[in-house]
Amino acid sequence: MQAASSSRVQLDTRAAKVQYCGEVKCIDDNVGKLLQTLDERGLAENTIVVFTSDHVSIKITYTRPLIGCRC
Repeated sequence: MQAASSSRVQLDTRAAKVQYCGEVKCIDDNVGKLLQTLDERGLAENTIVVFTSDHVSIKITYTRPLIGCRC
């Protein structure tokens, strides 16, 4: 029973990493679009872009599968 539980945790961890990496890519793509638009409109020099995040959900933080994750 221990092995089955361990396998499920590994699958859940992998799924969480895949989802997290997809979310990071989405944010990266859209921040890139924002910066490009600011540049195209001549607003980049006088604009500060601030991005904040709570990183991950409580469930993921509690189980810690994304610590040191490389996407």
